[in-house]
Amino acid sequence: IGYYDRATGKALLEKCVAGTYTRLVNTAAGYAANAEVKVVKTSTTYQLWYNSVQIGTDQTVSDVGNGEYFGLFGTGGGGSASQFFCL
Repeated sequence: IGYYDRATGKALLEKCVAGTYTRLVNTAAGYAANAEVKVVKTSTTYQLWYNSVQIGTDQTVSDVGNGEYFGLFGTGGGGSASQFFCL
């Protein structure tokens, strides 16, 4: 899960394996209106991008199973997503 937390001013990347969340990136980033949050996956390497800038470092994740489950995640209204790719 990649997201921006306006309350803390941080961009975050988390994984969830067997119901347990682990925070992989937790880095301060200045808020920008209409900025995109993007998670880029290449093999087992994940990157978090916010406002066209990589946040944190590349993360190797190899314990997420077969990648069968993916999609939108939200806790409030008003969010949107576009340009989905399955690799």
